[in-house]
Amino acid sequence: MPPLVTVGIAALLSLPIGLDRELRGKAAGLRTMVVIGTACAALGQVSVAASGGSGDATRIAAQVVSGVGFLGAGVIFAAGNRVYGLTTAASVFGVAAVGLCVGLGEVQLAASLVAVTMLFLWPVDLLTDRLMDRYARKERSLRVVADDLAVLQRVHATIVAAPVQAREVRLDPFGDRVVLQAVVRGRREPYRALVADLQRVQGTVVVTEDDGSPD
Repeated sequence: MPPLVTVGIAALLSLPIGLDRELRGKAAGLRTMVVIGTACAALGQVSVAASGGSGDATRIAAQVVSGVGFLGAGVIFAAGNRVYGLTTAASVFGVAAVGLCVGLGEVQLAASLVAVTMLFLWPVDLLTDRLMDRYARKERSLRVVADDLAVLQRVHATIVAAPVQAREVRLDPFGDRVVLQAVVRGRREPYRALVADLQRVQGTVVVTEDDGSPD
């Protein structure tokens, strides 16, 4: 294929994966994914051209795979006891594979990879999110501002009595009040019931910080 056609196809196939990451507010978004896909396509075609039909056309491609691993690692980070960015890192690797497939002339394989990737990034992801949100034991951050230590004792008793597991509990001063921060592990409904119970404790302000979703 002409170089412009190769790069154009790689850009079009990389676009939906990049758009998914962009819409989810990830660091590696549309531009990053398209640039990776087109660059890998160009390197794949260079690899074929450099082999001249007699050498190993996968030599450059093998080095590209190693290099993309560093890019993927750059979007993974840990906060507390959670790891974020794994799906985006996998998407970076997938886009690189799409680009290499196009560059090596396997356009149908690249299109199939995009189709399967998008299937799991959207409809399957939405389904699993609903199932996980309802039935899985997820970790969620909880922040409770209490007027004094007596109120904090009632807060602690409420958390202990709830059918959830509290971990990483920490107390911090907040002016003339006390802040309890905890990571709570449990199903959605018991967690919501716990938040409602805490809000009924006189002298507290409850702040739920996140739902524990890593990607």
